Amino acid sequence: MADLAQVARAVAAAFEGDSAGLLDRLCQACARVLPVEGTAISMMADAARPLAKSASDAWVTRLEELQFTLGEGPGVTAFTRGEPAWAVDLEQGDPDWPMFAHEASVLVADAGWRVRAVFAFPLQLGRDPLGVVGLYRRQPGPLSAEGLAQARVAVDTAAMALVAAAVEAEQRGSPSWLQQTSEDGVEVDQAVGMVMAQIGLGPEEALARLRAHAFAQGSAVGEVARAVIARELRFPREDR
Repeated sequence: MADLAQVARAVAAAFEGDSAGLLDRLCQACARVLPVEGTAISMMADAARPLAKSASDAWVTRLEELQFTLGEGPGVTAFTRGEPAWAVDLEQGDPDWPMFAHEASVLVADAGWRVRAVFAFPLQLGRDPLGVVGLYRRQPGPLSAEGLAQARVAVDTAAMALVAAAVEAEQRGSPSWLQQTSEDGVEVDQAVGMVMAQIGLGPEEALARLRAHAFAQGSAVGEVARAVIARELRFPREDR
């Protein structure tokens, strides 16, 4: 297992290269040096949806989307509270995120890719988080003291790399990871506006309606948003 200096060097090395691909390189670096099987990075302006994101594989992407669809989970909590959050055994449920724990355990069991523990760390250099790093592990239980220290070093190094890359790209007038905007995030914003107009709700209530529909249909919020934008789905005013 890598020591703290090795972790810092491995994650910092991801800074080398074009800024637009930095999120993906940081995500892969964390996957290589941390004692987990999957990683994800989501950059957010609020806890409702990511602005830019990267994941080590498709199953991690599904579990990340599940958190944003439900509006609960370690990643959502880590971002809103600005402190680490984790579920150490999804199969045993979790009182803080009962829907996420249940749906995640069903999802991965059906897929044959068992994830038992999820750890989320806010990406921040000051008080307000810029996003979240999610770590996924097949074995239940908390991270060891060494694993926790490694995760904190990796997350802090990633945060510094992201801020430095954004500043450097702005000074050069070149693309950065900020341009790696998630299509889902843009589409959800558009769909929220349309739902607000359709049924006269505020933005938080409209987003909650999108999430509830996505959950009921077993879909991601982004998929429901695209249906709303394409006018394939409409929320009638009388449904309130």
